[in-house]
Amino acid sequence: CESMAYGFGGVSHHMLASYFQDGAVMSKSWGEGSWEWMITWVLAMVFGPLATAFGFGMALSYAEVGVGCIRFTKVLGCLVTAWEVAMCIVSIDKSGTIALFWSLFSAAVSLGVIFRNGAQVGGIWLVAAGWLSRIAAYLLVLTVPPACKGGETVAIETDSGTLYRNVPGECMYSRDFNHNAIFHVLIALSLVFIFIGVDTKLSKEREAAYMSMMRNSYEKTGS
Repeated sequence: CESMAYGFGGVSHHMLASYFQDGAVMSKSWGEGSWEWMITWVLAMVFGPLATAFGFGMALSYAEVGVGCIRFTKVLGCLVTAWEVAMCIVSIDKSGTIALFWSLFSAAVSLGVIFRNGAQVGGIWLVAAGWLSRIAAYLLVLTVPPACKGGETVAIETDSGTLYRNVPGECMYSRDFNHNAIFHVLIALSLVFIFIGVDTKLSKEREAAYMSMMRNSYEKTGS
């Protein structure tokens, strides 16, 4: 789900960049002007909150929390998805906000809940580093100044309705490696850390299960 969300989001941003380079005007109204980017953006808003719910559920599973809590996170993910799709239809420029806060909330809770069984759990510090990386990524997006998000939005009245175009402003981040690039690097790192951490925990659990089986077999043979 997460790869689909970022994939469709990337396509939307690429289309917006193409509009700007070609001198076209980005539309925020369905079926008017250069509106095609909205299609892939809606798909990104569908997969994004669901991916967050799955990641949240993974953290709860890692902490060995009840199945009911894991199912509840999926319900919340579906509700956030429904909200974002509705925002895309009604006012697309307001979409993504609830999904971002949902992601930050789930990452923060996940970082805490993984320590439910103590700090000695296999791979826990790698998993914690992964969730910290995600928290940093989401906070980065929340604190980025408006100038880095495209600058000022200019409304242009046309015969087909009101169209919008972003005018770039001054930004602290490099144009060659901006806040979006840093965000995606942090998310990618989080996936690596969490994967290795979870795999470490599973390996230790398999080893413990094998040793227990061998010990029981030895005790039965000895008796």
